[in-house]
Order: sequence, then structure tokens, then C-alpha cells
Amino acid sequence: MPFCLPISKAYCSSKTRTATCRPCPAHCPAVKTWYWYMWRAFAAARRIREPQGVSLHYHAGSNLPCQGEMEAWWFQQATANWPLWFWGDLDYAGMGILKALKQRFAKLAAWQPGYIPMLTMLQEGKGHSAEAASKQAQSDPGSTGCDYADNVLLPAMRRHKAFIDQESISQASTIEA
Repeated sequence: MPFCLPISKAYCSSKTRTATCRPCPAHCPAVKTWYWYMWRAFAAARRIREPQGVSLHYHAGSNLPCQGEMEAWWFQQATANWPLWFWGDLDYAGMGILKALKQRFAKLAAWQPGYIPMLTMLQEGKGHSAEAASKQAQSDPGSTGCDYADNVLLPAMRRHKAFIDQESISQASTIEA
């Protein structure tokens, strides 16, 4: 099964962990769940694939051989054809983080089950302006390199001139999507 890289402000809330993290790939069934936390997203994106630039945390029943395989891939000592997703705030900073991480993880894509309910809220007028959330300093990243973000999410934010915080959606809405 696929797994994803949950990115949040400076923590991974229980809502985020449950909604975004997925079990280990099928060939490592003993690993129940892997979580990766990345803090200081923009600066850390350059160092995220270096041992001193990331802190990997394993939860649930972990399988040491699988951890070694995942870490070899993470630190670019081995290749793997695993899918990888990003989910963060639906704002320009979130898309900037996606863009920065995409430079380190070429196959990274925006996690649609997380963004679909946020996009629905945005289209229903439930977003907030940049000024209302002190986000007026955020700049439009232009493009991220992710088709879904570039062709759906960024145009919607530009059209509605509003953002949605990741914390504003419920765990149930991401699971249903």
C-alpha cells in the first residue's frame, strides 16, 4: 500500500496522522504505519534527504528490514517505485512547500483525498483571505511541477482569492474522498 509525507506547520496532529499516513508498501506487511515529520519546511526541503536534515519516526509495529529499505531509499542509496504524496494548507505557502519538496522527490504529488474537501470548501466560499489569516506576505509559487496542484489547486486559489487551512477539515472528509 502507498504511504505519504504529511507536512504540517510544526507538528503532526492526530487528525493529520490518521488521515494522511498509510501502511508500508505491500512487500513489508509487518510495518503498520510510517510517519515522517518535517519541520521548517522551506529550508529543510533542501536537506530532507540527508541524515542530518530529517528526523524519521516509526510508529506501531515496525519491521527493521523494512525500515532499512525505506531509509536507503530516503537517503538516495537505493531506488524504489513507491508513490509519495504531500498534503498541507491550501495556500501559496503550502504550494511552495510542495514545489520545494518536488525538487527532492520527483514523483511527489498533491494528495487529492486531502485536497478535494478543501477545494470544495473554497468553491463554497468558506475560505479566508490572505489578510484574515496574516498570510498576505505569501507569494504565488507560479507552478509546483505537480499537475493537480498546477491545473486545479492554484487556479482555484487565484480565482477565489482565498485559502483553506489543513486543520479546517475533518478526518472523515479526507477518508470519504
